[in-house]
Amino acid sequence: MNSHAKRSAFSAALSLFAAGMIFFCQQAAAAKDISALSPDGKLKMEISAGEDLSLTLKMDGKTLLKDAKIGLDTSLGKIGKSAKPLSVKNLSADETIETVWWTKAKISNRYNETVVEFDNFSLILRLYDDAAAYRFQLKGKGDAIVKGETLTLPFPDDTKVSAHPYDPACESNYKDTTVGGLKKLKNGLNTSLLIHTGDAKILFTESDMISYPAMRLRYPDTDGAVLSANFAPYPKTLKKHRNIFLFPDKTEDYIAKRPAEEPMPWRVFIIARKDIDLLGNDAVYKLARPSKLADTSWIRTGTCSWEWWNDANLEGVDFKTGMNTPTYDYFADFSVKNKLPFILIDAGWVEDYDTCADAEPEFDMPEVIKRANAGAVGVFAWLTMRSVSDEASARKTLERLKKWGAAGVKVDFTNRDDQLAMEFFENFARIASEYKMLVDYHGCPKPAGLSRTYPNVVNFEAVRGGEMNKFGDSITPRHNIDIAYTRMAVGPMDYTPGATRNVGVAGKGNTFPVSYSNPAAQGTRANAAAMYIVYFEPLKMLSDSPTQYEKNLEFFNFIKGIPTVWDETKPLQGEYGKYLAIARRKGKDWYVGAMTDSSSRKMEIKLDFLDDGAVYEAEIFSDGANADKAPTDAKISKLKVSKSDVLKVSMAPAGGFSAKIRRID
Repeated sequence: MNSHAKRSAFSAALSLFAAGMIFFCQQAAAAKDISALSPDGKLKMEISAGEDLSLTLKMDGKTLLKDAKIGLDTSLGKIGKSAKPLSVKNLSADETIETVWWTKAKISNRYNETVVEFDNFSLILRLYDDAAAYRFQLKGKGDAIVKGETLTLPFPDDTKVSAHPYDPACESNYKDTTVGGLKKLKNGLNTSLLIHTGDAKILFTESDMISYPAMRLRYPDTDGAVLSANFAPYPKTLKKHRNIFLFPDKTEDYIAKRPAEEPMPWRVFIIARKDIDLLGNDAVYKLARPSKLADTSWIRTGTCSWEWWNDANLEGVDFKTGMNTPTYDYFADFSVKNKLPFILIDAGWVEDYDTCADAEPEFDMPEVIKRANAGAVGVFAWLTMRSVSDEASARKTLERLKKWGAAGVKVDFTNRDDQLAMEFFENFARIASEYKMLVDYHGCPKPAGLSRTYPNVVNFEAVRGGEMNKFGDSITPRHNIDIAYTRMAVGPMDYTPGATRNVGVAGKGNTFPVSYSNPAAQGTRANAAAMYIVYFEPLKMLSDSPTQYEKNLEFFNFIKGIPTVWDETKPLQGEYGKYLAIARRKGKDWYVGAMTDSSSRKMEIKLDFLDDGAVYEAEIFSDGANADKAPTDAKISKLKVSKSDVLKVSMAPAGGFSAKIRRID
């Protein structure tokens, strides 16, 4: 039985199991208050139906969020206004999701679900032990117009939050402030929003964003306003902007037009009693639709040589580097020699960004792809979203690249989150899968489960990542910790690590050396190595140049073979904004990564996750004795370890620690 058949059989068995678990709570139509509990009984979501629908979220009997108004304004009516529940249905499920790739090979999907039926809509509540979510389902046929969606988050003004100020490509730094302080963000913020309550941290985000704009948050310009949902309007017409973008020219007075029977996106509250719970949460993945691909055997992931960050800057060669065939032959040969799965040919290889059809005259794209493929290296080609924005152009481009032998595409510069943009991401993923092409989205909104539905989508940017080191010092050690707890909690994150010019923390007696062709990164060499374990990037860039790696072989040889997808993930230690340590397993081997902010840090890591009675060899990449003054100072050591051992870790300011723990018995 193939893997798809196994999943189908498993799904059928699950359906029978879930059906057997269904029980009905017959409530009078006049009932106003409805509640749902998590499987462990510790999370509770309460719905009150009066003049407005409102939601209250509790943990261990303590209120985390009180009376958040929810609803929709649609062509089928105002959903949630003076609504009367007709019936309530409860069901439970306890299944195992087998992933195509993820941070885990298998995910426990245990939840309770409550479906509340109203006259013209249903409200679905789903509670896990570590997350709570809700979504609306309209009752009707044909297209429904969604004029607006209501969600208020009435947290007290002094509640601490870590917010992501609105940016169309989701590339801003997270900002520590208060709920009241968010009023100063006139453009609002992207979700995900991290709320620091006294009892837990709540990461508010969304999942299964199909045919619907991404949710933003902002304070309306009215007295007594509450932090509320906000959306891009539906584009009426689109207009080319500069030579790369396709932006709305005119917009409608509504946010979405979609089939009425299509469920609305999930609104998700990830609950973390401990900060490190954010590092291993799978709620967004679990709430997304299962894979639509019958055959996923062709999908692969791995590390990727990349020229854009290092400006194709090669030393000791006898040709002028740039957008030409000799430069990319060098990258291809380097990738083949080091058995790297992929290379990425980024912006600049095409003459016309509007069509991305013809390569630059001095660059023979088909020849470079052929050369790489001969050594079992796949090639990703950069495209603008504008060049593949409709199905005909997408198919034409993918057919050409497939004929040349490309393995995937990096689609850049959407820089929008309206409904048409969100539909593009899904539709292009579907079309690309028909050509067995992998996809890496850049200039895009945060992931919301699309990689589960279309697992050929192997990465999303939507992060202020290492590429920004070319332009300034905004990528701080603190930022690199924050994004692991926030952005990475919702899905894969194309951060682009791998810098070899490691420098001290900017502002601490150091001036950050901004360079387009010789970029650097704040943090130690060991910090840069740890990113290959800590950050979840199924397509993971080796961002520096081949000749830089050839001069730093200890570092390169350590990072190049680290897996990019995992069978098991265990958060170990951490505190938001300060540090983290995480363990990941691939096959029989474990990998441990730790990073710290601008402070030095010591910790002890118990290896109690190793197999009983097994013997392992740990290869450790750690900060050298003088890494605080010389950030490139690192050391590699090896020792035998077992389940009873404890690793003593000492990290320099902006330092890191990595261990490859291979089973040898």
